[in-house]
Amino acid sequence: WDGAINKNEGDLYLITWKLPNVEENENERNENLQEIKTELADKSLISAVKVIAELRRAGDLKAYYKNPRLLKVTEHGFDTCVTFAIHQGWTIEGAIGSEYKIDALYLSPQIAITYRIEQLC
Repeated sequence: WDGAINKNEGDLYLITWKLPNVEENENERNENLQEIKTELADKSLISAVKVIAELRRAGDLKAYYKNPRLLKVTEHGFDTCVTFAIHQGWTIEGAIGSEYKIDALYLSPQIAITYRIEQLC
């Protein structure tokens, strides 16, 4: 669904959907920009729903739910839990790395807002 996984911190993944480059003075005149934003928001939401559906269907995970060894350690067995935080905002994209590996880095208060939304879930 056109999202790009940017980084992960433990069990947290940052996935981005980028708008096409549009000159700032053209933003108000660009009739398609709102349509594109809506499409990207739809894609991010569909991606979250598909992850949940695939986790529920995953047969190899179901084997762990009632695993006797896990039941000894935990009172209720094993279960999966996912949370999603979807937020739209501006960011600065930069490249970091070496000649062997380059990663995209996103800097913005919007990223911090997204992390905070996820923590509240």
